[in-house]
Amino acid sequence: MTGCPLLDSEYAARQNGKRLPCERLAEENAKLRELVRDMAAEIRGLGVDFKRVGWCDYADRMRELGVEV
Repeated sequence: MTGCPLLDSEYAARQNGKRLPCERLAEENAKLRELVRDMAAEIRGLGVDFKRVGWCDYADRMRELGVEV
């Protein structure tokens, strides 16, 4: 199950072993969340406090992606 509805053409593609656009997007989103999580960890490792440097907007955007800040 992909979590997105299948069109007839997508169902046929799935039967032929092809990936669906929504599956590719989900994979790309997971990679982006991982990248942001790693970047945030690196920044915190340098002793940067998001609130202190005025990056609260970035912290909020990371939380929307599911990244703990």
